[in-house]
Amino acid sequence: MIRAANGEPPEPNGTAPLNLKVKALRLRAAGYSYGAISRAVNRSHGTVKKWVDAELEAHVSPIVDEMRRLETVRLEMLLETLQPGIARGDDKAINAAIRVSEQISKLWGLHMPIKVDANIYEQTEQDRELAELIAMARAQAALSEDRVVRAASEDPDL
Repeated sequence: MIRAANGEPPEPNGTAPLNLKVKALRLRAAGYSYGAISRAVNRSHGTVKKWVDAELEAHVSPIVDEMRRLETVRLEMLLETLQPGIARGDDKAINAAIRVSEQISKLWGLHMPIKVDANIYEQTEQDRELAELIAMARAQAALSEDRVVRAASEDPDL
């Protein structure tokens, strides 16, 4: 009989026995790392991750989508009950409707991430001294310019 490198018989079509995939998923759900799981089921880290991801995609996504739809219906019913208050201009109803609408947006991932441009500038002592020298030079240049303008207005031959 042909054996794999690990000494076990190869699985047909490269598939693993279901019990190994179930064991891997249960270990991951229990908080084990992929490395620990791969040692426990005697498969590579990548294989174990692929198994777990495939199982989660197959089982969790449909449940999450269904829960998202049900929650949306519930929130939309809340909005309908708030409509008379909104029509009357009731501040409480309007604020509640805004919160419900925000929940629906979050539920469906409609909130865009906020881009924050955070630049940090560190100013050294030399930078401060240079800024002071520049300010003093500008002040002296302004005084000199003022003197020249005054002198020119007093003596038209200049």
